[in-house]
Amino acid sequence: MQRACAVLVLLLAMSAPGATRGASLEPRYKSEFTYDEQLLEKMIRMEAEMDKWETRMNEQLGQLTSLREHIDHLMKTEDFRLELIQDAFVESRNHLTALQSRADGQVQQLLAKIKNGRI
Repeated sequence: MQRACAVLVLLLAMSAPGATRGASLEPRYKSEFTYDEQLLEKMIRMEAEMDKWETRMNEQLGQLTSLREHIDHLMKTEDFRLELIQDAFVESRNHLTALQSRADGQVQQLLAKIKNGRI
């Protein structure tokens, strides 16, 4: 919409009396109409090219957004897995500590029995 307004304003400015006369009129054109027509055609081509660029940029932005969402999901999954591994590690360490305490107690009982001559 803004581009259309800009084109309209430019056309109105170019159609004003004396707008394209004199030094501004390119020598390779035979008339003001030819110059204005080719300028308008060039602007239309540029607008079409801008539309293509805008479409490409939106596609790229969509792909980047999708990739970011995928990476965020992977990070959450990996964080959850890391939490599970840490919990399992703490639980295993607690079990090992309990087993070591029990083994130490049994060794102490065995040593006490040996000292008392029961074995």
